[in-house]
Amino acid sequence: MSKIIAYSRISHHGVTDPLSGATIPSTNDHTDGTWTITDIYDREMMVNTSNGNLQYRAGNDIYNVVTTTFNQVKVYTFQIGNWDMSTAGATNVVNIGVGSLLANKNIVSLDAMIYPDPTTALFPGYQFKYNQIDGSIPANSPLNLSVDDITTGSFSISIPGTGTNFFRSYANSLDATFTNSSINRGYICVSYIE
Repeated sequence: MSKIIAYSRISHHGVTDPLSGATIPSTNDHTDGTWTITDIYDREMMVNTSNGNLQYRAGNDIYNVVTTTFNQVKVYTFQIGNWDMSTAGATNVVNIGVGSLLANKNIVSLDAMIYPDPTTALFPGYQFKYNQIDGSIPANSPLNLSVDDITTGSFSISIPGTGTNFFRSYANSLDATFTNSSINRGYICVSYIE
């Protein structure tokens, strides 16, 4: 390899979605069409310009670079899994046990992104941002995300009631946008103090 003597710059992989992060690809060839925007090679770094997170891959693991030793706020993202949101499915609550990683942690925030069925006609390729529910909002509110048991790291995401909930309305009457029970419905992102 020849010596680089001028105009040398290093550019690292980057994303702008605050709920996104580095992932391990299914193959070692980024040109084969299977890689997503978040897949990185072993020893490659990724910068999230939306939240300032810096991650790198070492072998088959992704690591977060910690920038401070005081009250470290960390983020853990996990899949919601499959979920038929239609009335016919009658699944109002999905319980997610994360386990010891988040047990007895001080939770700073909960957030989520919800994905419709990939074959949907009304919202092709959309992702829905989770919105918190309070007592002043009627039954057509989106979703309720809560900590069920902090001692075990158990969380849940639920549809409040049955009525005319946003997701149920589309799943039942428009184009079965949220009825596929074999796909990952989205991600929950938990920020906590270590």
